Amino acid sequence: MTSVDAKPLVVIADDNESLRFLLTEVVHDHAASSSFEVVESEAALPALAAVATGARSGRRMLVISDNRMPGMTGTELIRRARTDHPNADLKLFVISSAELPTNVRDELASMGARSLTRPFHLKELRVAVGSILDEWMRA
Repeated sequence: MTSVDAKPLVVIADDNESLRFLLTEVVHDHAASSSFEVVESEAALPALAAVATGARSGRRMLVISDNRMPGMTGTELIRRARTDHPNADLKLFVISSAELPTNVRDELASMGARSLTRPFHLKELRVAVGSILDEWMRA
């Protein structure tokens, strides 16, 4: 149920403006960056709205979220995105400032989400996000 004509949507949710900027740059620096639309959000609820819009139009989506945000954690955002849109073509990625508890890591893994713990090297972030974007290009 994926729209082949629509560009994949990358939704970046992070309350830290600097990290949002960095994540956006990582996506734009990807070799196929013109193939993706990027939406930035400083909170989870607007990110969920972007996911809902993308799901209604059948777009492939990558949701990249910080885990610690006011109002709703990245884990909750990922859970809601997956639950609210079970048939959407969603790739999920959580960035955490601390090691996630085992039960949270297991839940994220069961939803197919990947995660990265700060601090990380820029190269690690580029590889992690790039591998997801590359999967889309091969699909």
